[in-house]
Amino acid sequence: MIATEEQMGQQAAKSQTPDKLDMNIRKNIMKNMYTQSKRNQEIFTLSVATIAIVGNIYFFVTNYTFSFPVICWSVFGIIIGMTLADFFGGFVHWAADTWFTIEMPILGPNLIRPFREHHIDPSSILNHDFIETNADTFTLTIPFMIRNLYLNLNGAKTDFDYFYDSFLISLCIFVSFTNEFHKWSHAYGKDSYGPIVNTLQKMNVIIPREHHRIHHVRPHHEYYCITTGWLDRPLEAIKFWRRLEALITKITGAIPRDDDMKWTKLQSSKSS
Repeated sequence: MIATEEQMGQQAAKSQTPDKLDMNIRKNIMKNMYTQSKRNQEIFTLSVATIAIVGNIYFFVTNYTFSFPVICWSVFGIIIGMTLADFFGGFVHWAADTWFTIEMPILGPNLIRPFREHHIDPSSILNHDFIETNADTFTLTIPFMIRNLYLNLNGAKTDFDYFYDSFLISLCIFVSFTNEFHKWSHAYGKDSYGPIVNTLQKMNVIIPREHHRIHHVRPHHEYYCITTGWLDRPLEAIKFWRRLEALITKITGAIPRDDDMKWTKLQSSKSS
């Protein structure tokens, strides 16, 4: 019986020899691990998250009187939300790139697989539609947006909650669109997404293409923040990721990027 590509991938992961597979087989393994059940879950959670975010925006716009101080504090809240979204996106990116394997129950095929696929074939993200690209990050915001929506619906908000609401909504929106911004940073030439996106990238409101390119230099061990990229330089300057990795390795003995390097290792000319 001929094994399917997905079975080959599972076998390779178990034997810790995915680097022995042809690169095209590795690409197909990752692609075929995206299942219909995963797609159905994405459609559902993306819909719930979108409704919750839109509801929060509605209450924010209608609940507060936008005087000059309110606008200033709201802008400040938005900037803090963007900054934290950049950190959280970078932290998840670092964790998925550095630790774990696609064999892990639930998380492996659903969370770790896209990161391995992206390093095997960075341009494949341009073939993902909005749902596949963004559903996972939208899903992360559901508990926070539902809770805040509940407070609004029950009249539990005060006139002084505008700063917190501007921060939370900004955080959740930028977390939600992190992978979309990331996707745009891989688009060049005819694949670029137009003048508005290009302008936002040049202004560094979202992650610029040239900035994110640094991460894709092997072994993919720096510049993890993919929302705005604002925190990449300061985090690299204090060696944040290397120190965190050293601590985890000291405690657990785990080797950083061990699984990622096996899946993304380039083949020698003698490889079949």
